[in-house]
Amino acid sequence: MNSQMKGLQKVAENLCRKVERGIWAVSGSLKFEELPYQEHKINLNDRVFITERSVNGKKELFELHYDTKLQKLLDIFLVS
Repeated sequence: MNSQMKGLQKVAENLCRKVERGIWAVSGSLKFEELPYQEHKINLNDRVFITERSVNGKKELFELHYDTKLQKLLDIFLVS
């Protein structure tokens, strides 16, 4: 379990670095899709994105919350 948490923390840190460089300037294999639904937002300035990655053929889906006022990544959730 502890190694799983370390792995998720590493993924979160990696995604944070990429998102903080600029949500639209991300290079590589990550593609972001914005969710337009209000119920997914943490606050009024929140923009919610989903992205996925594949590890050893297994897809992982992430939900990212980006605050447009602070220009900062608020949170990352592992969806599946």
